[in-house]
Amino acid sequence: MIAAQAHNQEMELLERSQQLKTLSSLLDEAAEGTGRLVLVAGEAGVGKTALCRKFCDSVAERSTAMWGACDPLAAARPLGPLVDISTELGGEIPGLLREGVRDRIFEVTLHQLTERSKATIVVFEDVHWADDSTLDLLRFLARRIESAHVLLLVTYRDDQLDQTHPLRVVLGDLASAAAVRRLAIRRYHRRRFASWRPKAAWTLASSTAKLGEIPFTSRRS
Repeated sequence: MIAAQAHNQEMELLERSQQLKTLSSLLDEAAEGTGRLVLVAGEAGVGKTALCRKFCDSVAERSTAMWGACDPLAAARPLGPLVDISTELGGEIPGLLREGVRDRIFEVTLHQLTERSKATIVVFEDVHWADDSTLDLLRFLARRIESAHVLLLVTYRDDQLDQTHPLRVVLGDLASAAAVRRLAIRRYHRRRFASWRPKAAWTLASSTAKLGEIPFTSRRS
């Protein structure tokens, strides 16, 4: 029974209240019809996905969420994140993806997002592994998403972007887009962590702690 209770305990986010507050505020803007694209950056294992999941769970009563991801494949899936959410988007999207009509795919994707009256969160994970078409889709949406009730969260590993990485070029292109916001996720410092809740016992959810730092997710025991 104790094991079952431990298994069901939710992952707790430490010192991420400001990021969650920021995302909640941006969702409010999306709900009013001013869509946003948020670039969520951080190194591997720092907790980008955990933050996004916690946020989506916390606003589930006033929004819907769709999740897509890029994968570390030798040949990246064409429009992989969009394929993942195509059934939920509906309309012509599944058929257009099969046909591979890229320009039409972009237009209909925007249309399907714009037509949604309820605030919608779309998460594209790990776009540092994205194919060129996915990166172009982000460029396309970033300049048009302000007319949609959508909050598009785009996560990536900023420590894996060398000077020639295609995503670095995209980030530069999006710098001037009015709808784009940036959210950096950093690791915790041990000294700060040690000062919290001294009577609480914590077990790290990751064994990859750096010297002087710890991953930002933990599980209460």
